[in-house]
Amino acid sequence: MRNRVGVLLFSLTSLAAGVAHADDPVLERSFDPTIGELPESIAFDDAGNLFLSMGNTIRRLTPEGELELWSTLPIDAFALGVKVGPDGCVYNASTSLNPAVVGAFVWRTWEQGVIEEYAALDPSAGPNDLAFDDHGNLFVTDPIGGRIFKIDEQ
Repeated sequence: MRNRVGVLLFSLTSLAAGVAHADDPVLERSFDPTIGELPESIAFDDAGNLFLSMGNTIRRLTPEGELELWSTLPIDAFALGVKVGPDGCVYNASTSLNPAVVGAFVWRTWEQGVIEEYAALDPSAGPNDLAFDDHGNLFVTDPIGGRIFKIDEQ
């Protein structure tokens, strides 16, 4: 048993020593936290637009560097995970820290300013991140409840 562990540790150490490291990160863009500009999640579309969740909004940063409001949540909640779906729509999870506001939703924005409820989740959930599978199903993490929700392609 001792030899097996030693071989495993040697192998992991050898792998770690051979891992290439990225260059020092370069600051891409700064925001102003004093006015609520706190980016949370980011995703690219096929046109090179970067979508980011910030407060209760989704913003779009164009390849030309223009930052614009893409959509605003219709409830008092935080926009968290954001992904561009296979249909080109922007999806995001929301949660609220205010117990009077149910914020466990997934929203879909299919055009600038046009946001709709895509799925209502268990009100006790704290949805955070999103991922699509090859069939268009959406998976949503809930780190507060220790769950993953699956939303069938609609």
